This record gives sequence, C-alpha cells and structure tokens, in this order.
Amino acid sequence: MQRPSNLVCPLQILEFALEAYFIKEVLLAEIGRPIRTIIVKPNAPFPMLSDALVVGNQLSAYLKEARSRGCVNIGL
Repeated sequence: MQRPSNLVCPLQILEFALEAYFIKEVLLAEIGRPIRTIIVKPNAPFPMLSDALVVGNQLSAYLKEARSRGCVNIGL
C-alpha cells in the first residue's frame, strides 16, 4: 500500500477560495497515490507531516520546523 499524499489547508482558505479543491481534483488527480485532505482550524498548528502539500501564507517557519523534525517531500 502506498503512503498517502497529504494536502494540508487552513479552514479560512477553504471558505474563500477553491484552491484546495483545484489542487486535489485537478493538479493531483492522476498522481497514482491516495490523497488525504487535512483541514486546519483557525489558531490550530499545522501538522508536521512528510509527503505534504501545504496551502497557505507565510509558511517559512513551518517549513523550517518540519525539516528540523525530519519531514520530507514537503511543498508549499
């Protein structure tokens, strides 16, 4: 079984834009592995995951922390 790709998106972005839907259903539609969508509630921390595509703004601190924890295959 393949590891899933993780699409991590803040709830406030989902409320105002179709970015997460477009990314999941169009851009990642044929990658050949399962895609797990993780919705992050306001003021909640982003999960530290490998194989993640993280949607949002000002995520350089997140990337630095994720890398320091050994996470790999992260896109912002």
